[in-house]
Amino acid sequence: MVWERKHIEFIYFDEIDYKPLEAKGLPPGLELKILSIDESDGALSGLLRIPPGWQADLDFTFTTPEHLFILQGDLTINGKTLTEQFYSYHPKGASHGNMYSQNGCEAIVMWDAKFSVNINEKGSDEGIIVKDTINMNWEPTIAEGPQAGIMVKMLRFVPDTGEMTFLVGILPNWKETRQRHHACVEESFKIFGDMNLNTNLGDKLLMGERSYFYRPPWIKHGPLYTRKGTMSLVRTSSWLENRYMPLEEDEEYLKFLKEKSPNN
Repeated sequence: MVWERKHIEFIYFDEIDYKPLEAKGLPPGLELKILSIDESDGALSGLLRIPPGWQADLDFTFTTPEHLFILQGDLTINGKTLTEQFYSYHPKGASHGNMYSQNGCEAIVMWDAKFSVNINEKGSDEGIIVKDTINMNWEPTIAEGPQAGIMVKMLRFVPDTGEMTFLVGILPNWKETRQRHHACVEESFKIFGDMNLNTNLGDKLLMGERSYFYRPPWIKHGPLYTRKGTMSLVRTSSWLENRYMPLEEDEEYLKFLKEKSPNN
């Protein structure tokens, strides 16, 4: 399942090597570094690298929904050119062909199932999202409770599940002295800046540019502090709610433990 992966807190992008991405029917040259993966079904988050001049001049669709966030370079998909900090979402079976990169491209990619390609399938434009995030306005944070100084740009929201993909920006010298946890999965790719955080793993961590975490529900984290300010791409499995009480006082967490118990 897309949300059932091991806890990663945290890794730097550059600690992982790129490896060739084999996509039957597409020209060679694509590379992928996997940051987190569900080994049971192939759902993953990682970085995709496309060399300068790479071109796939044909129609095709993917067998999985895809989130894409351009870190650097350019990528043209069906005549639409995405450059730095563009975000796109393609549902499973959406039109995804006629791809070209003039200068090469490095992008965050999230596939919600095992990646493969249906060659010469036109697909549909329905449900495709393309956003130039640099030109979007910042809005107040969607989650209640934290100290002032956090803004967001909502990229995708699924009303049925509460799943969200968004950019979060935090001002320099922002501080949160409390610990928090969430009832949802949260994964985060730090685009730039820094964040000091403490987790219940007992480690003090400093996240910097090009770092990533994948955090299952119920993981306490905090206090938090950023000196330079920060911007991250974040995705959650449901609505993001900050909970500051001890875990043993969270009724939903206690219910989760009871259901998980082998004696149940």
